[in-house]
Amino acid sequence: MEKGYQQLLSGYVNILLGYISSYDNTASQAEKETTEDMHQALLFIHNNYYKDICSEDIAIAINWGYSRFRKVFLQQTGMTPYQYIQETRIKHSKFLLLNTTKPLKEIAYDVGFSNPDYFSTAFRRITGISPHSFRIDER
Repeated sequence: MEKGYQQLLSGYVNILLGYISSYDNTASQAEKETTEDMHQALLFIHNNYYKDICSEDIAIAINWGYSRFRKVFLQQTGMTPYQYIQETRIKHSKFLLLNTTKPLKEIAYDVGFSNPDYFSTAFRRITGISPHSFRIDER
């Protein structure tokens, strides 16, 4: 092997390692940005669950397209944005059921359900019992 090829090859290896390192840093930065955007989406839900919000509203709030948002949200949380909103509403309704004497109808509206019957149906689907039974059993 002629002199200089080893140094040349070493230079190419260093350049290649630089590209790999740069790619890893870029991927990590993109992942960090995605994670931060998902945190912003969750914060948006927790700050607005009691309003009439939908997945599209959340995607707009974090400046993402709906399809990409829904796909990444599902990957990150294991549920759709709609399911997460419903779970959040039910979680807050449990608190109100246990810590207030508000009627079920009022609690349904307070946590963002537009129909008290649908609230009862969603509550039963998620918890396995009715809101009334939950209030009685957990006190």
